[in-house]
Amino acid sequence: MVAFPHYYFFGSFELFYYFSRILGFGSFYLHNILMPDKFKNSLNLISLLIIIFFAALAVWFSPILFKGYSTMNLWNTSLLARNLAESGVLGAEDSYNITLASSLIKERAQVSTEGNKLTSIVLAQIFKLVGQLEFEQLIFVSIIILALVLLIFTLTVCYLFDLKTAALFASIYIFLPFNWWAGPYNFGIYEVSLLFFSLFFLFFFLGSEAKFKFWQIFTIFSGVFLALAGLAREAMFLAAPVFLIYLLFKREKKRFFYLFIPFFIIVIFFWLPNLFS
Repeated sequence: MVAFPHYYFFGSFELFYYFSRILGFGSFYLHNILMPDKFKNSLNLISLLIIIFFAALAVWFSPILFKGYSTMNLWNTSLLARNLAESGVLGAEDSYNITLASSLIKERAQVSTEGNKLTSIVLAQIFKLVGQLEFEQLIFVSIIILALVLLIFTLTVCYLFDLKTAALFASIYIFLPFNWWAGPYNFGIYEVSLLFFSLFFLFFFLGSEAKFKFWQIFTIFSGVFLALAGLAREAMFLAAPVFLIYLLFKREKKRFFYLFIPFFIIVIFFWLPNLFS
């Protein structure tokens, strides 16, 4: 049998080189020439948010990889959330203030009089959805919620400024000591409240009268999320007087009423009764 030689115009390296050049030119042509600017900006923003999300997960989880174990502190809100998910009772103690075993919660537990109840309620819904988690798995819930908070804050900064400023903000935010330690390693304190607080900021700035026709809806939602942030962590109520004074100083009476009427309705019906009970 006669073997016929095969002739190639390019070697493997040259073939890869020209293929990458063609692919790169095609991507550049698609992104910069054919793609509309609005779609291009949206694609850049989505790409940035994906990178930020996974970068935050990696950075905030990295101490566990180096140490080999979690240093998370569990607070009473997580215990109340577990009992609410399992037994339907937001409590952990009996009438003598004795902490009960899980099997006795439904029969003997008294409803807790502690504040920040919304955090326990939201975490209980998460436990119902994903099931009861081990101690080591709780940090994933905390980090994912805080990464979502970062995405919402980044969207707000991008809306107010530009994409580069948003990327710089997110990079600094990830490495702030508070976000590295107080959130991921103290489960049940600020995750839920920060989620609502970030949504408040987003809708508050979207509620600018000059930029949207139905700005009233955004402002109403901002008032609702500010109240929910306070119900989840009562320290967040301290932000309300700041924005109250800001809107009065700016003489934005319409935004003032659209924001604080739903805020005070939620506070009066869901927070004040527990405060005086």
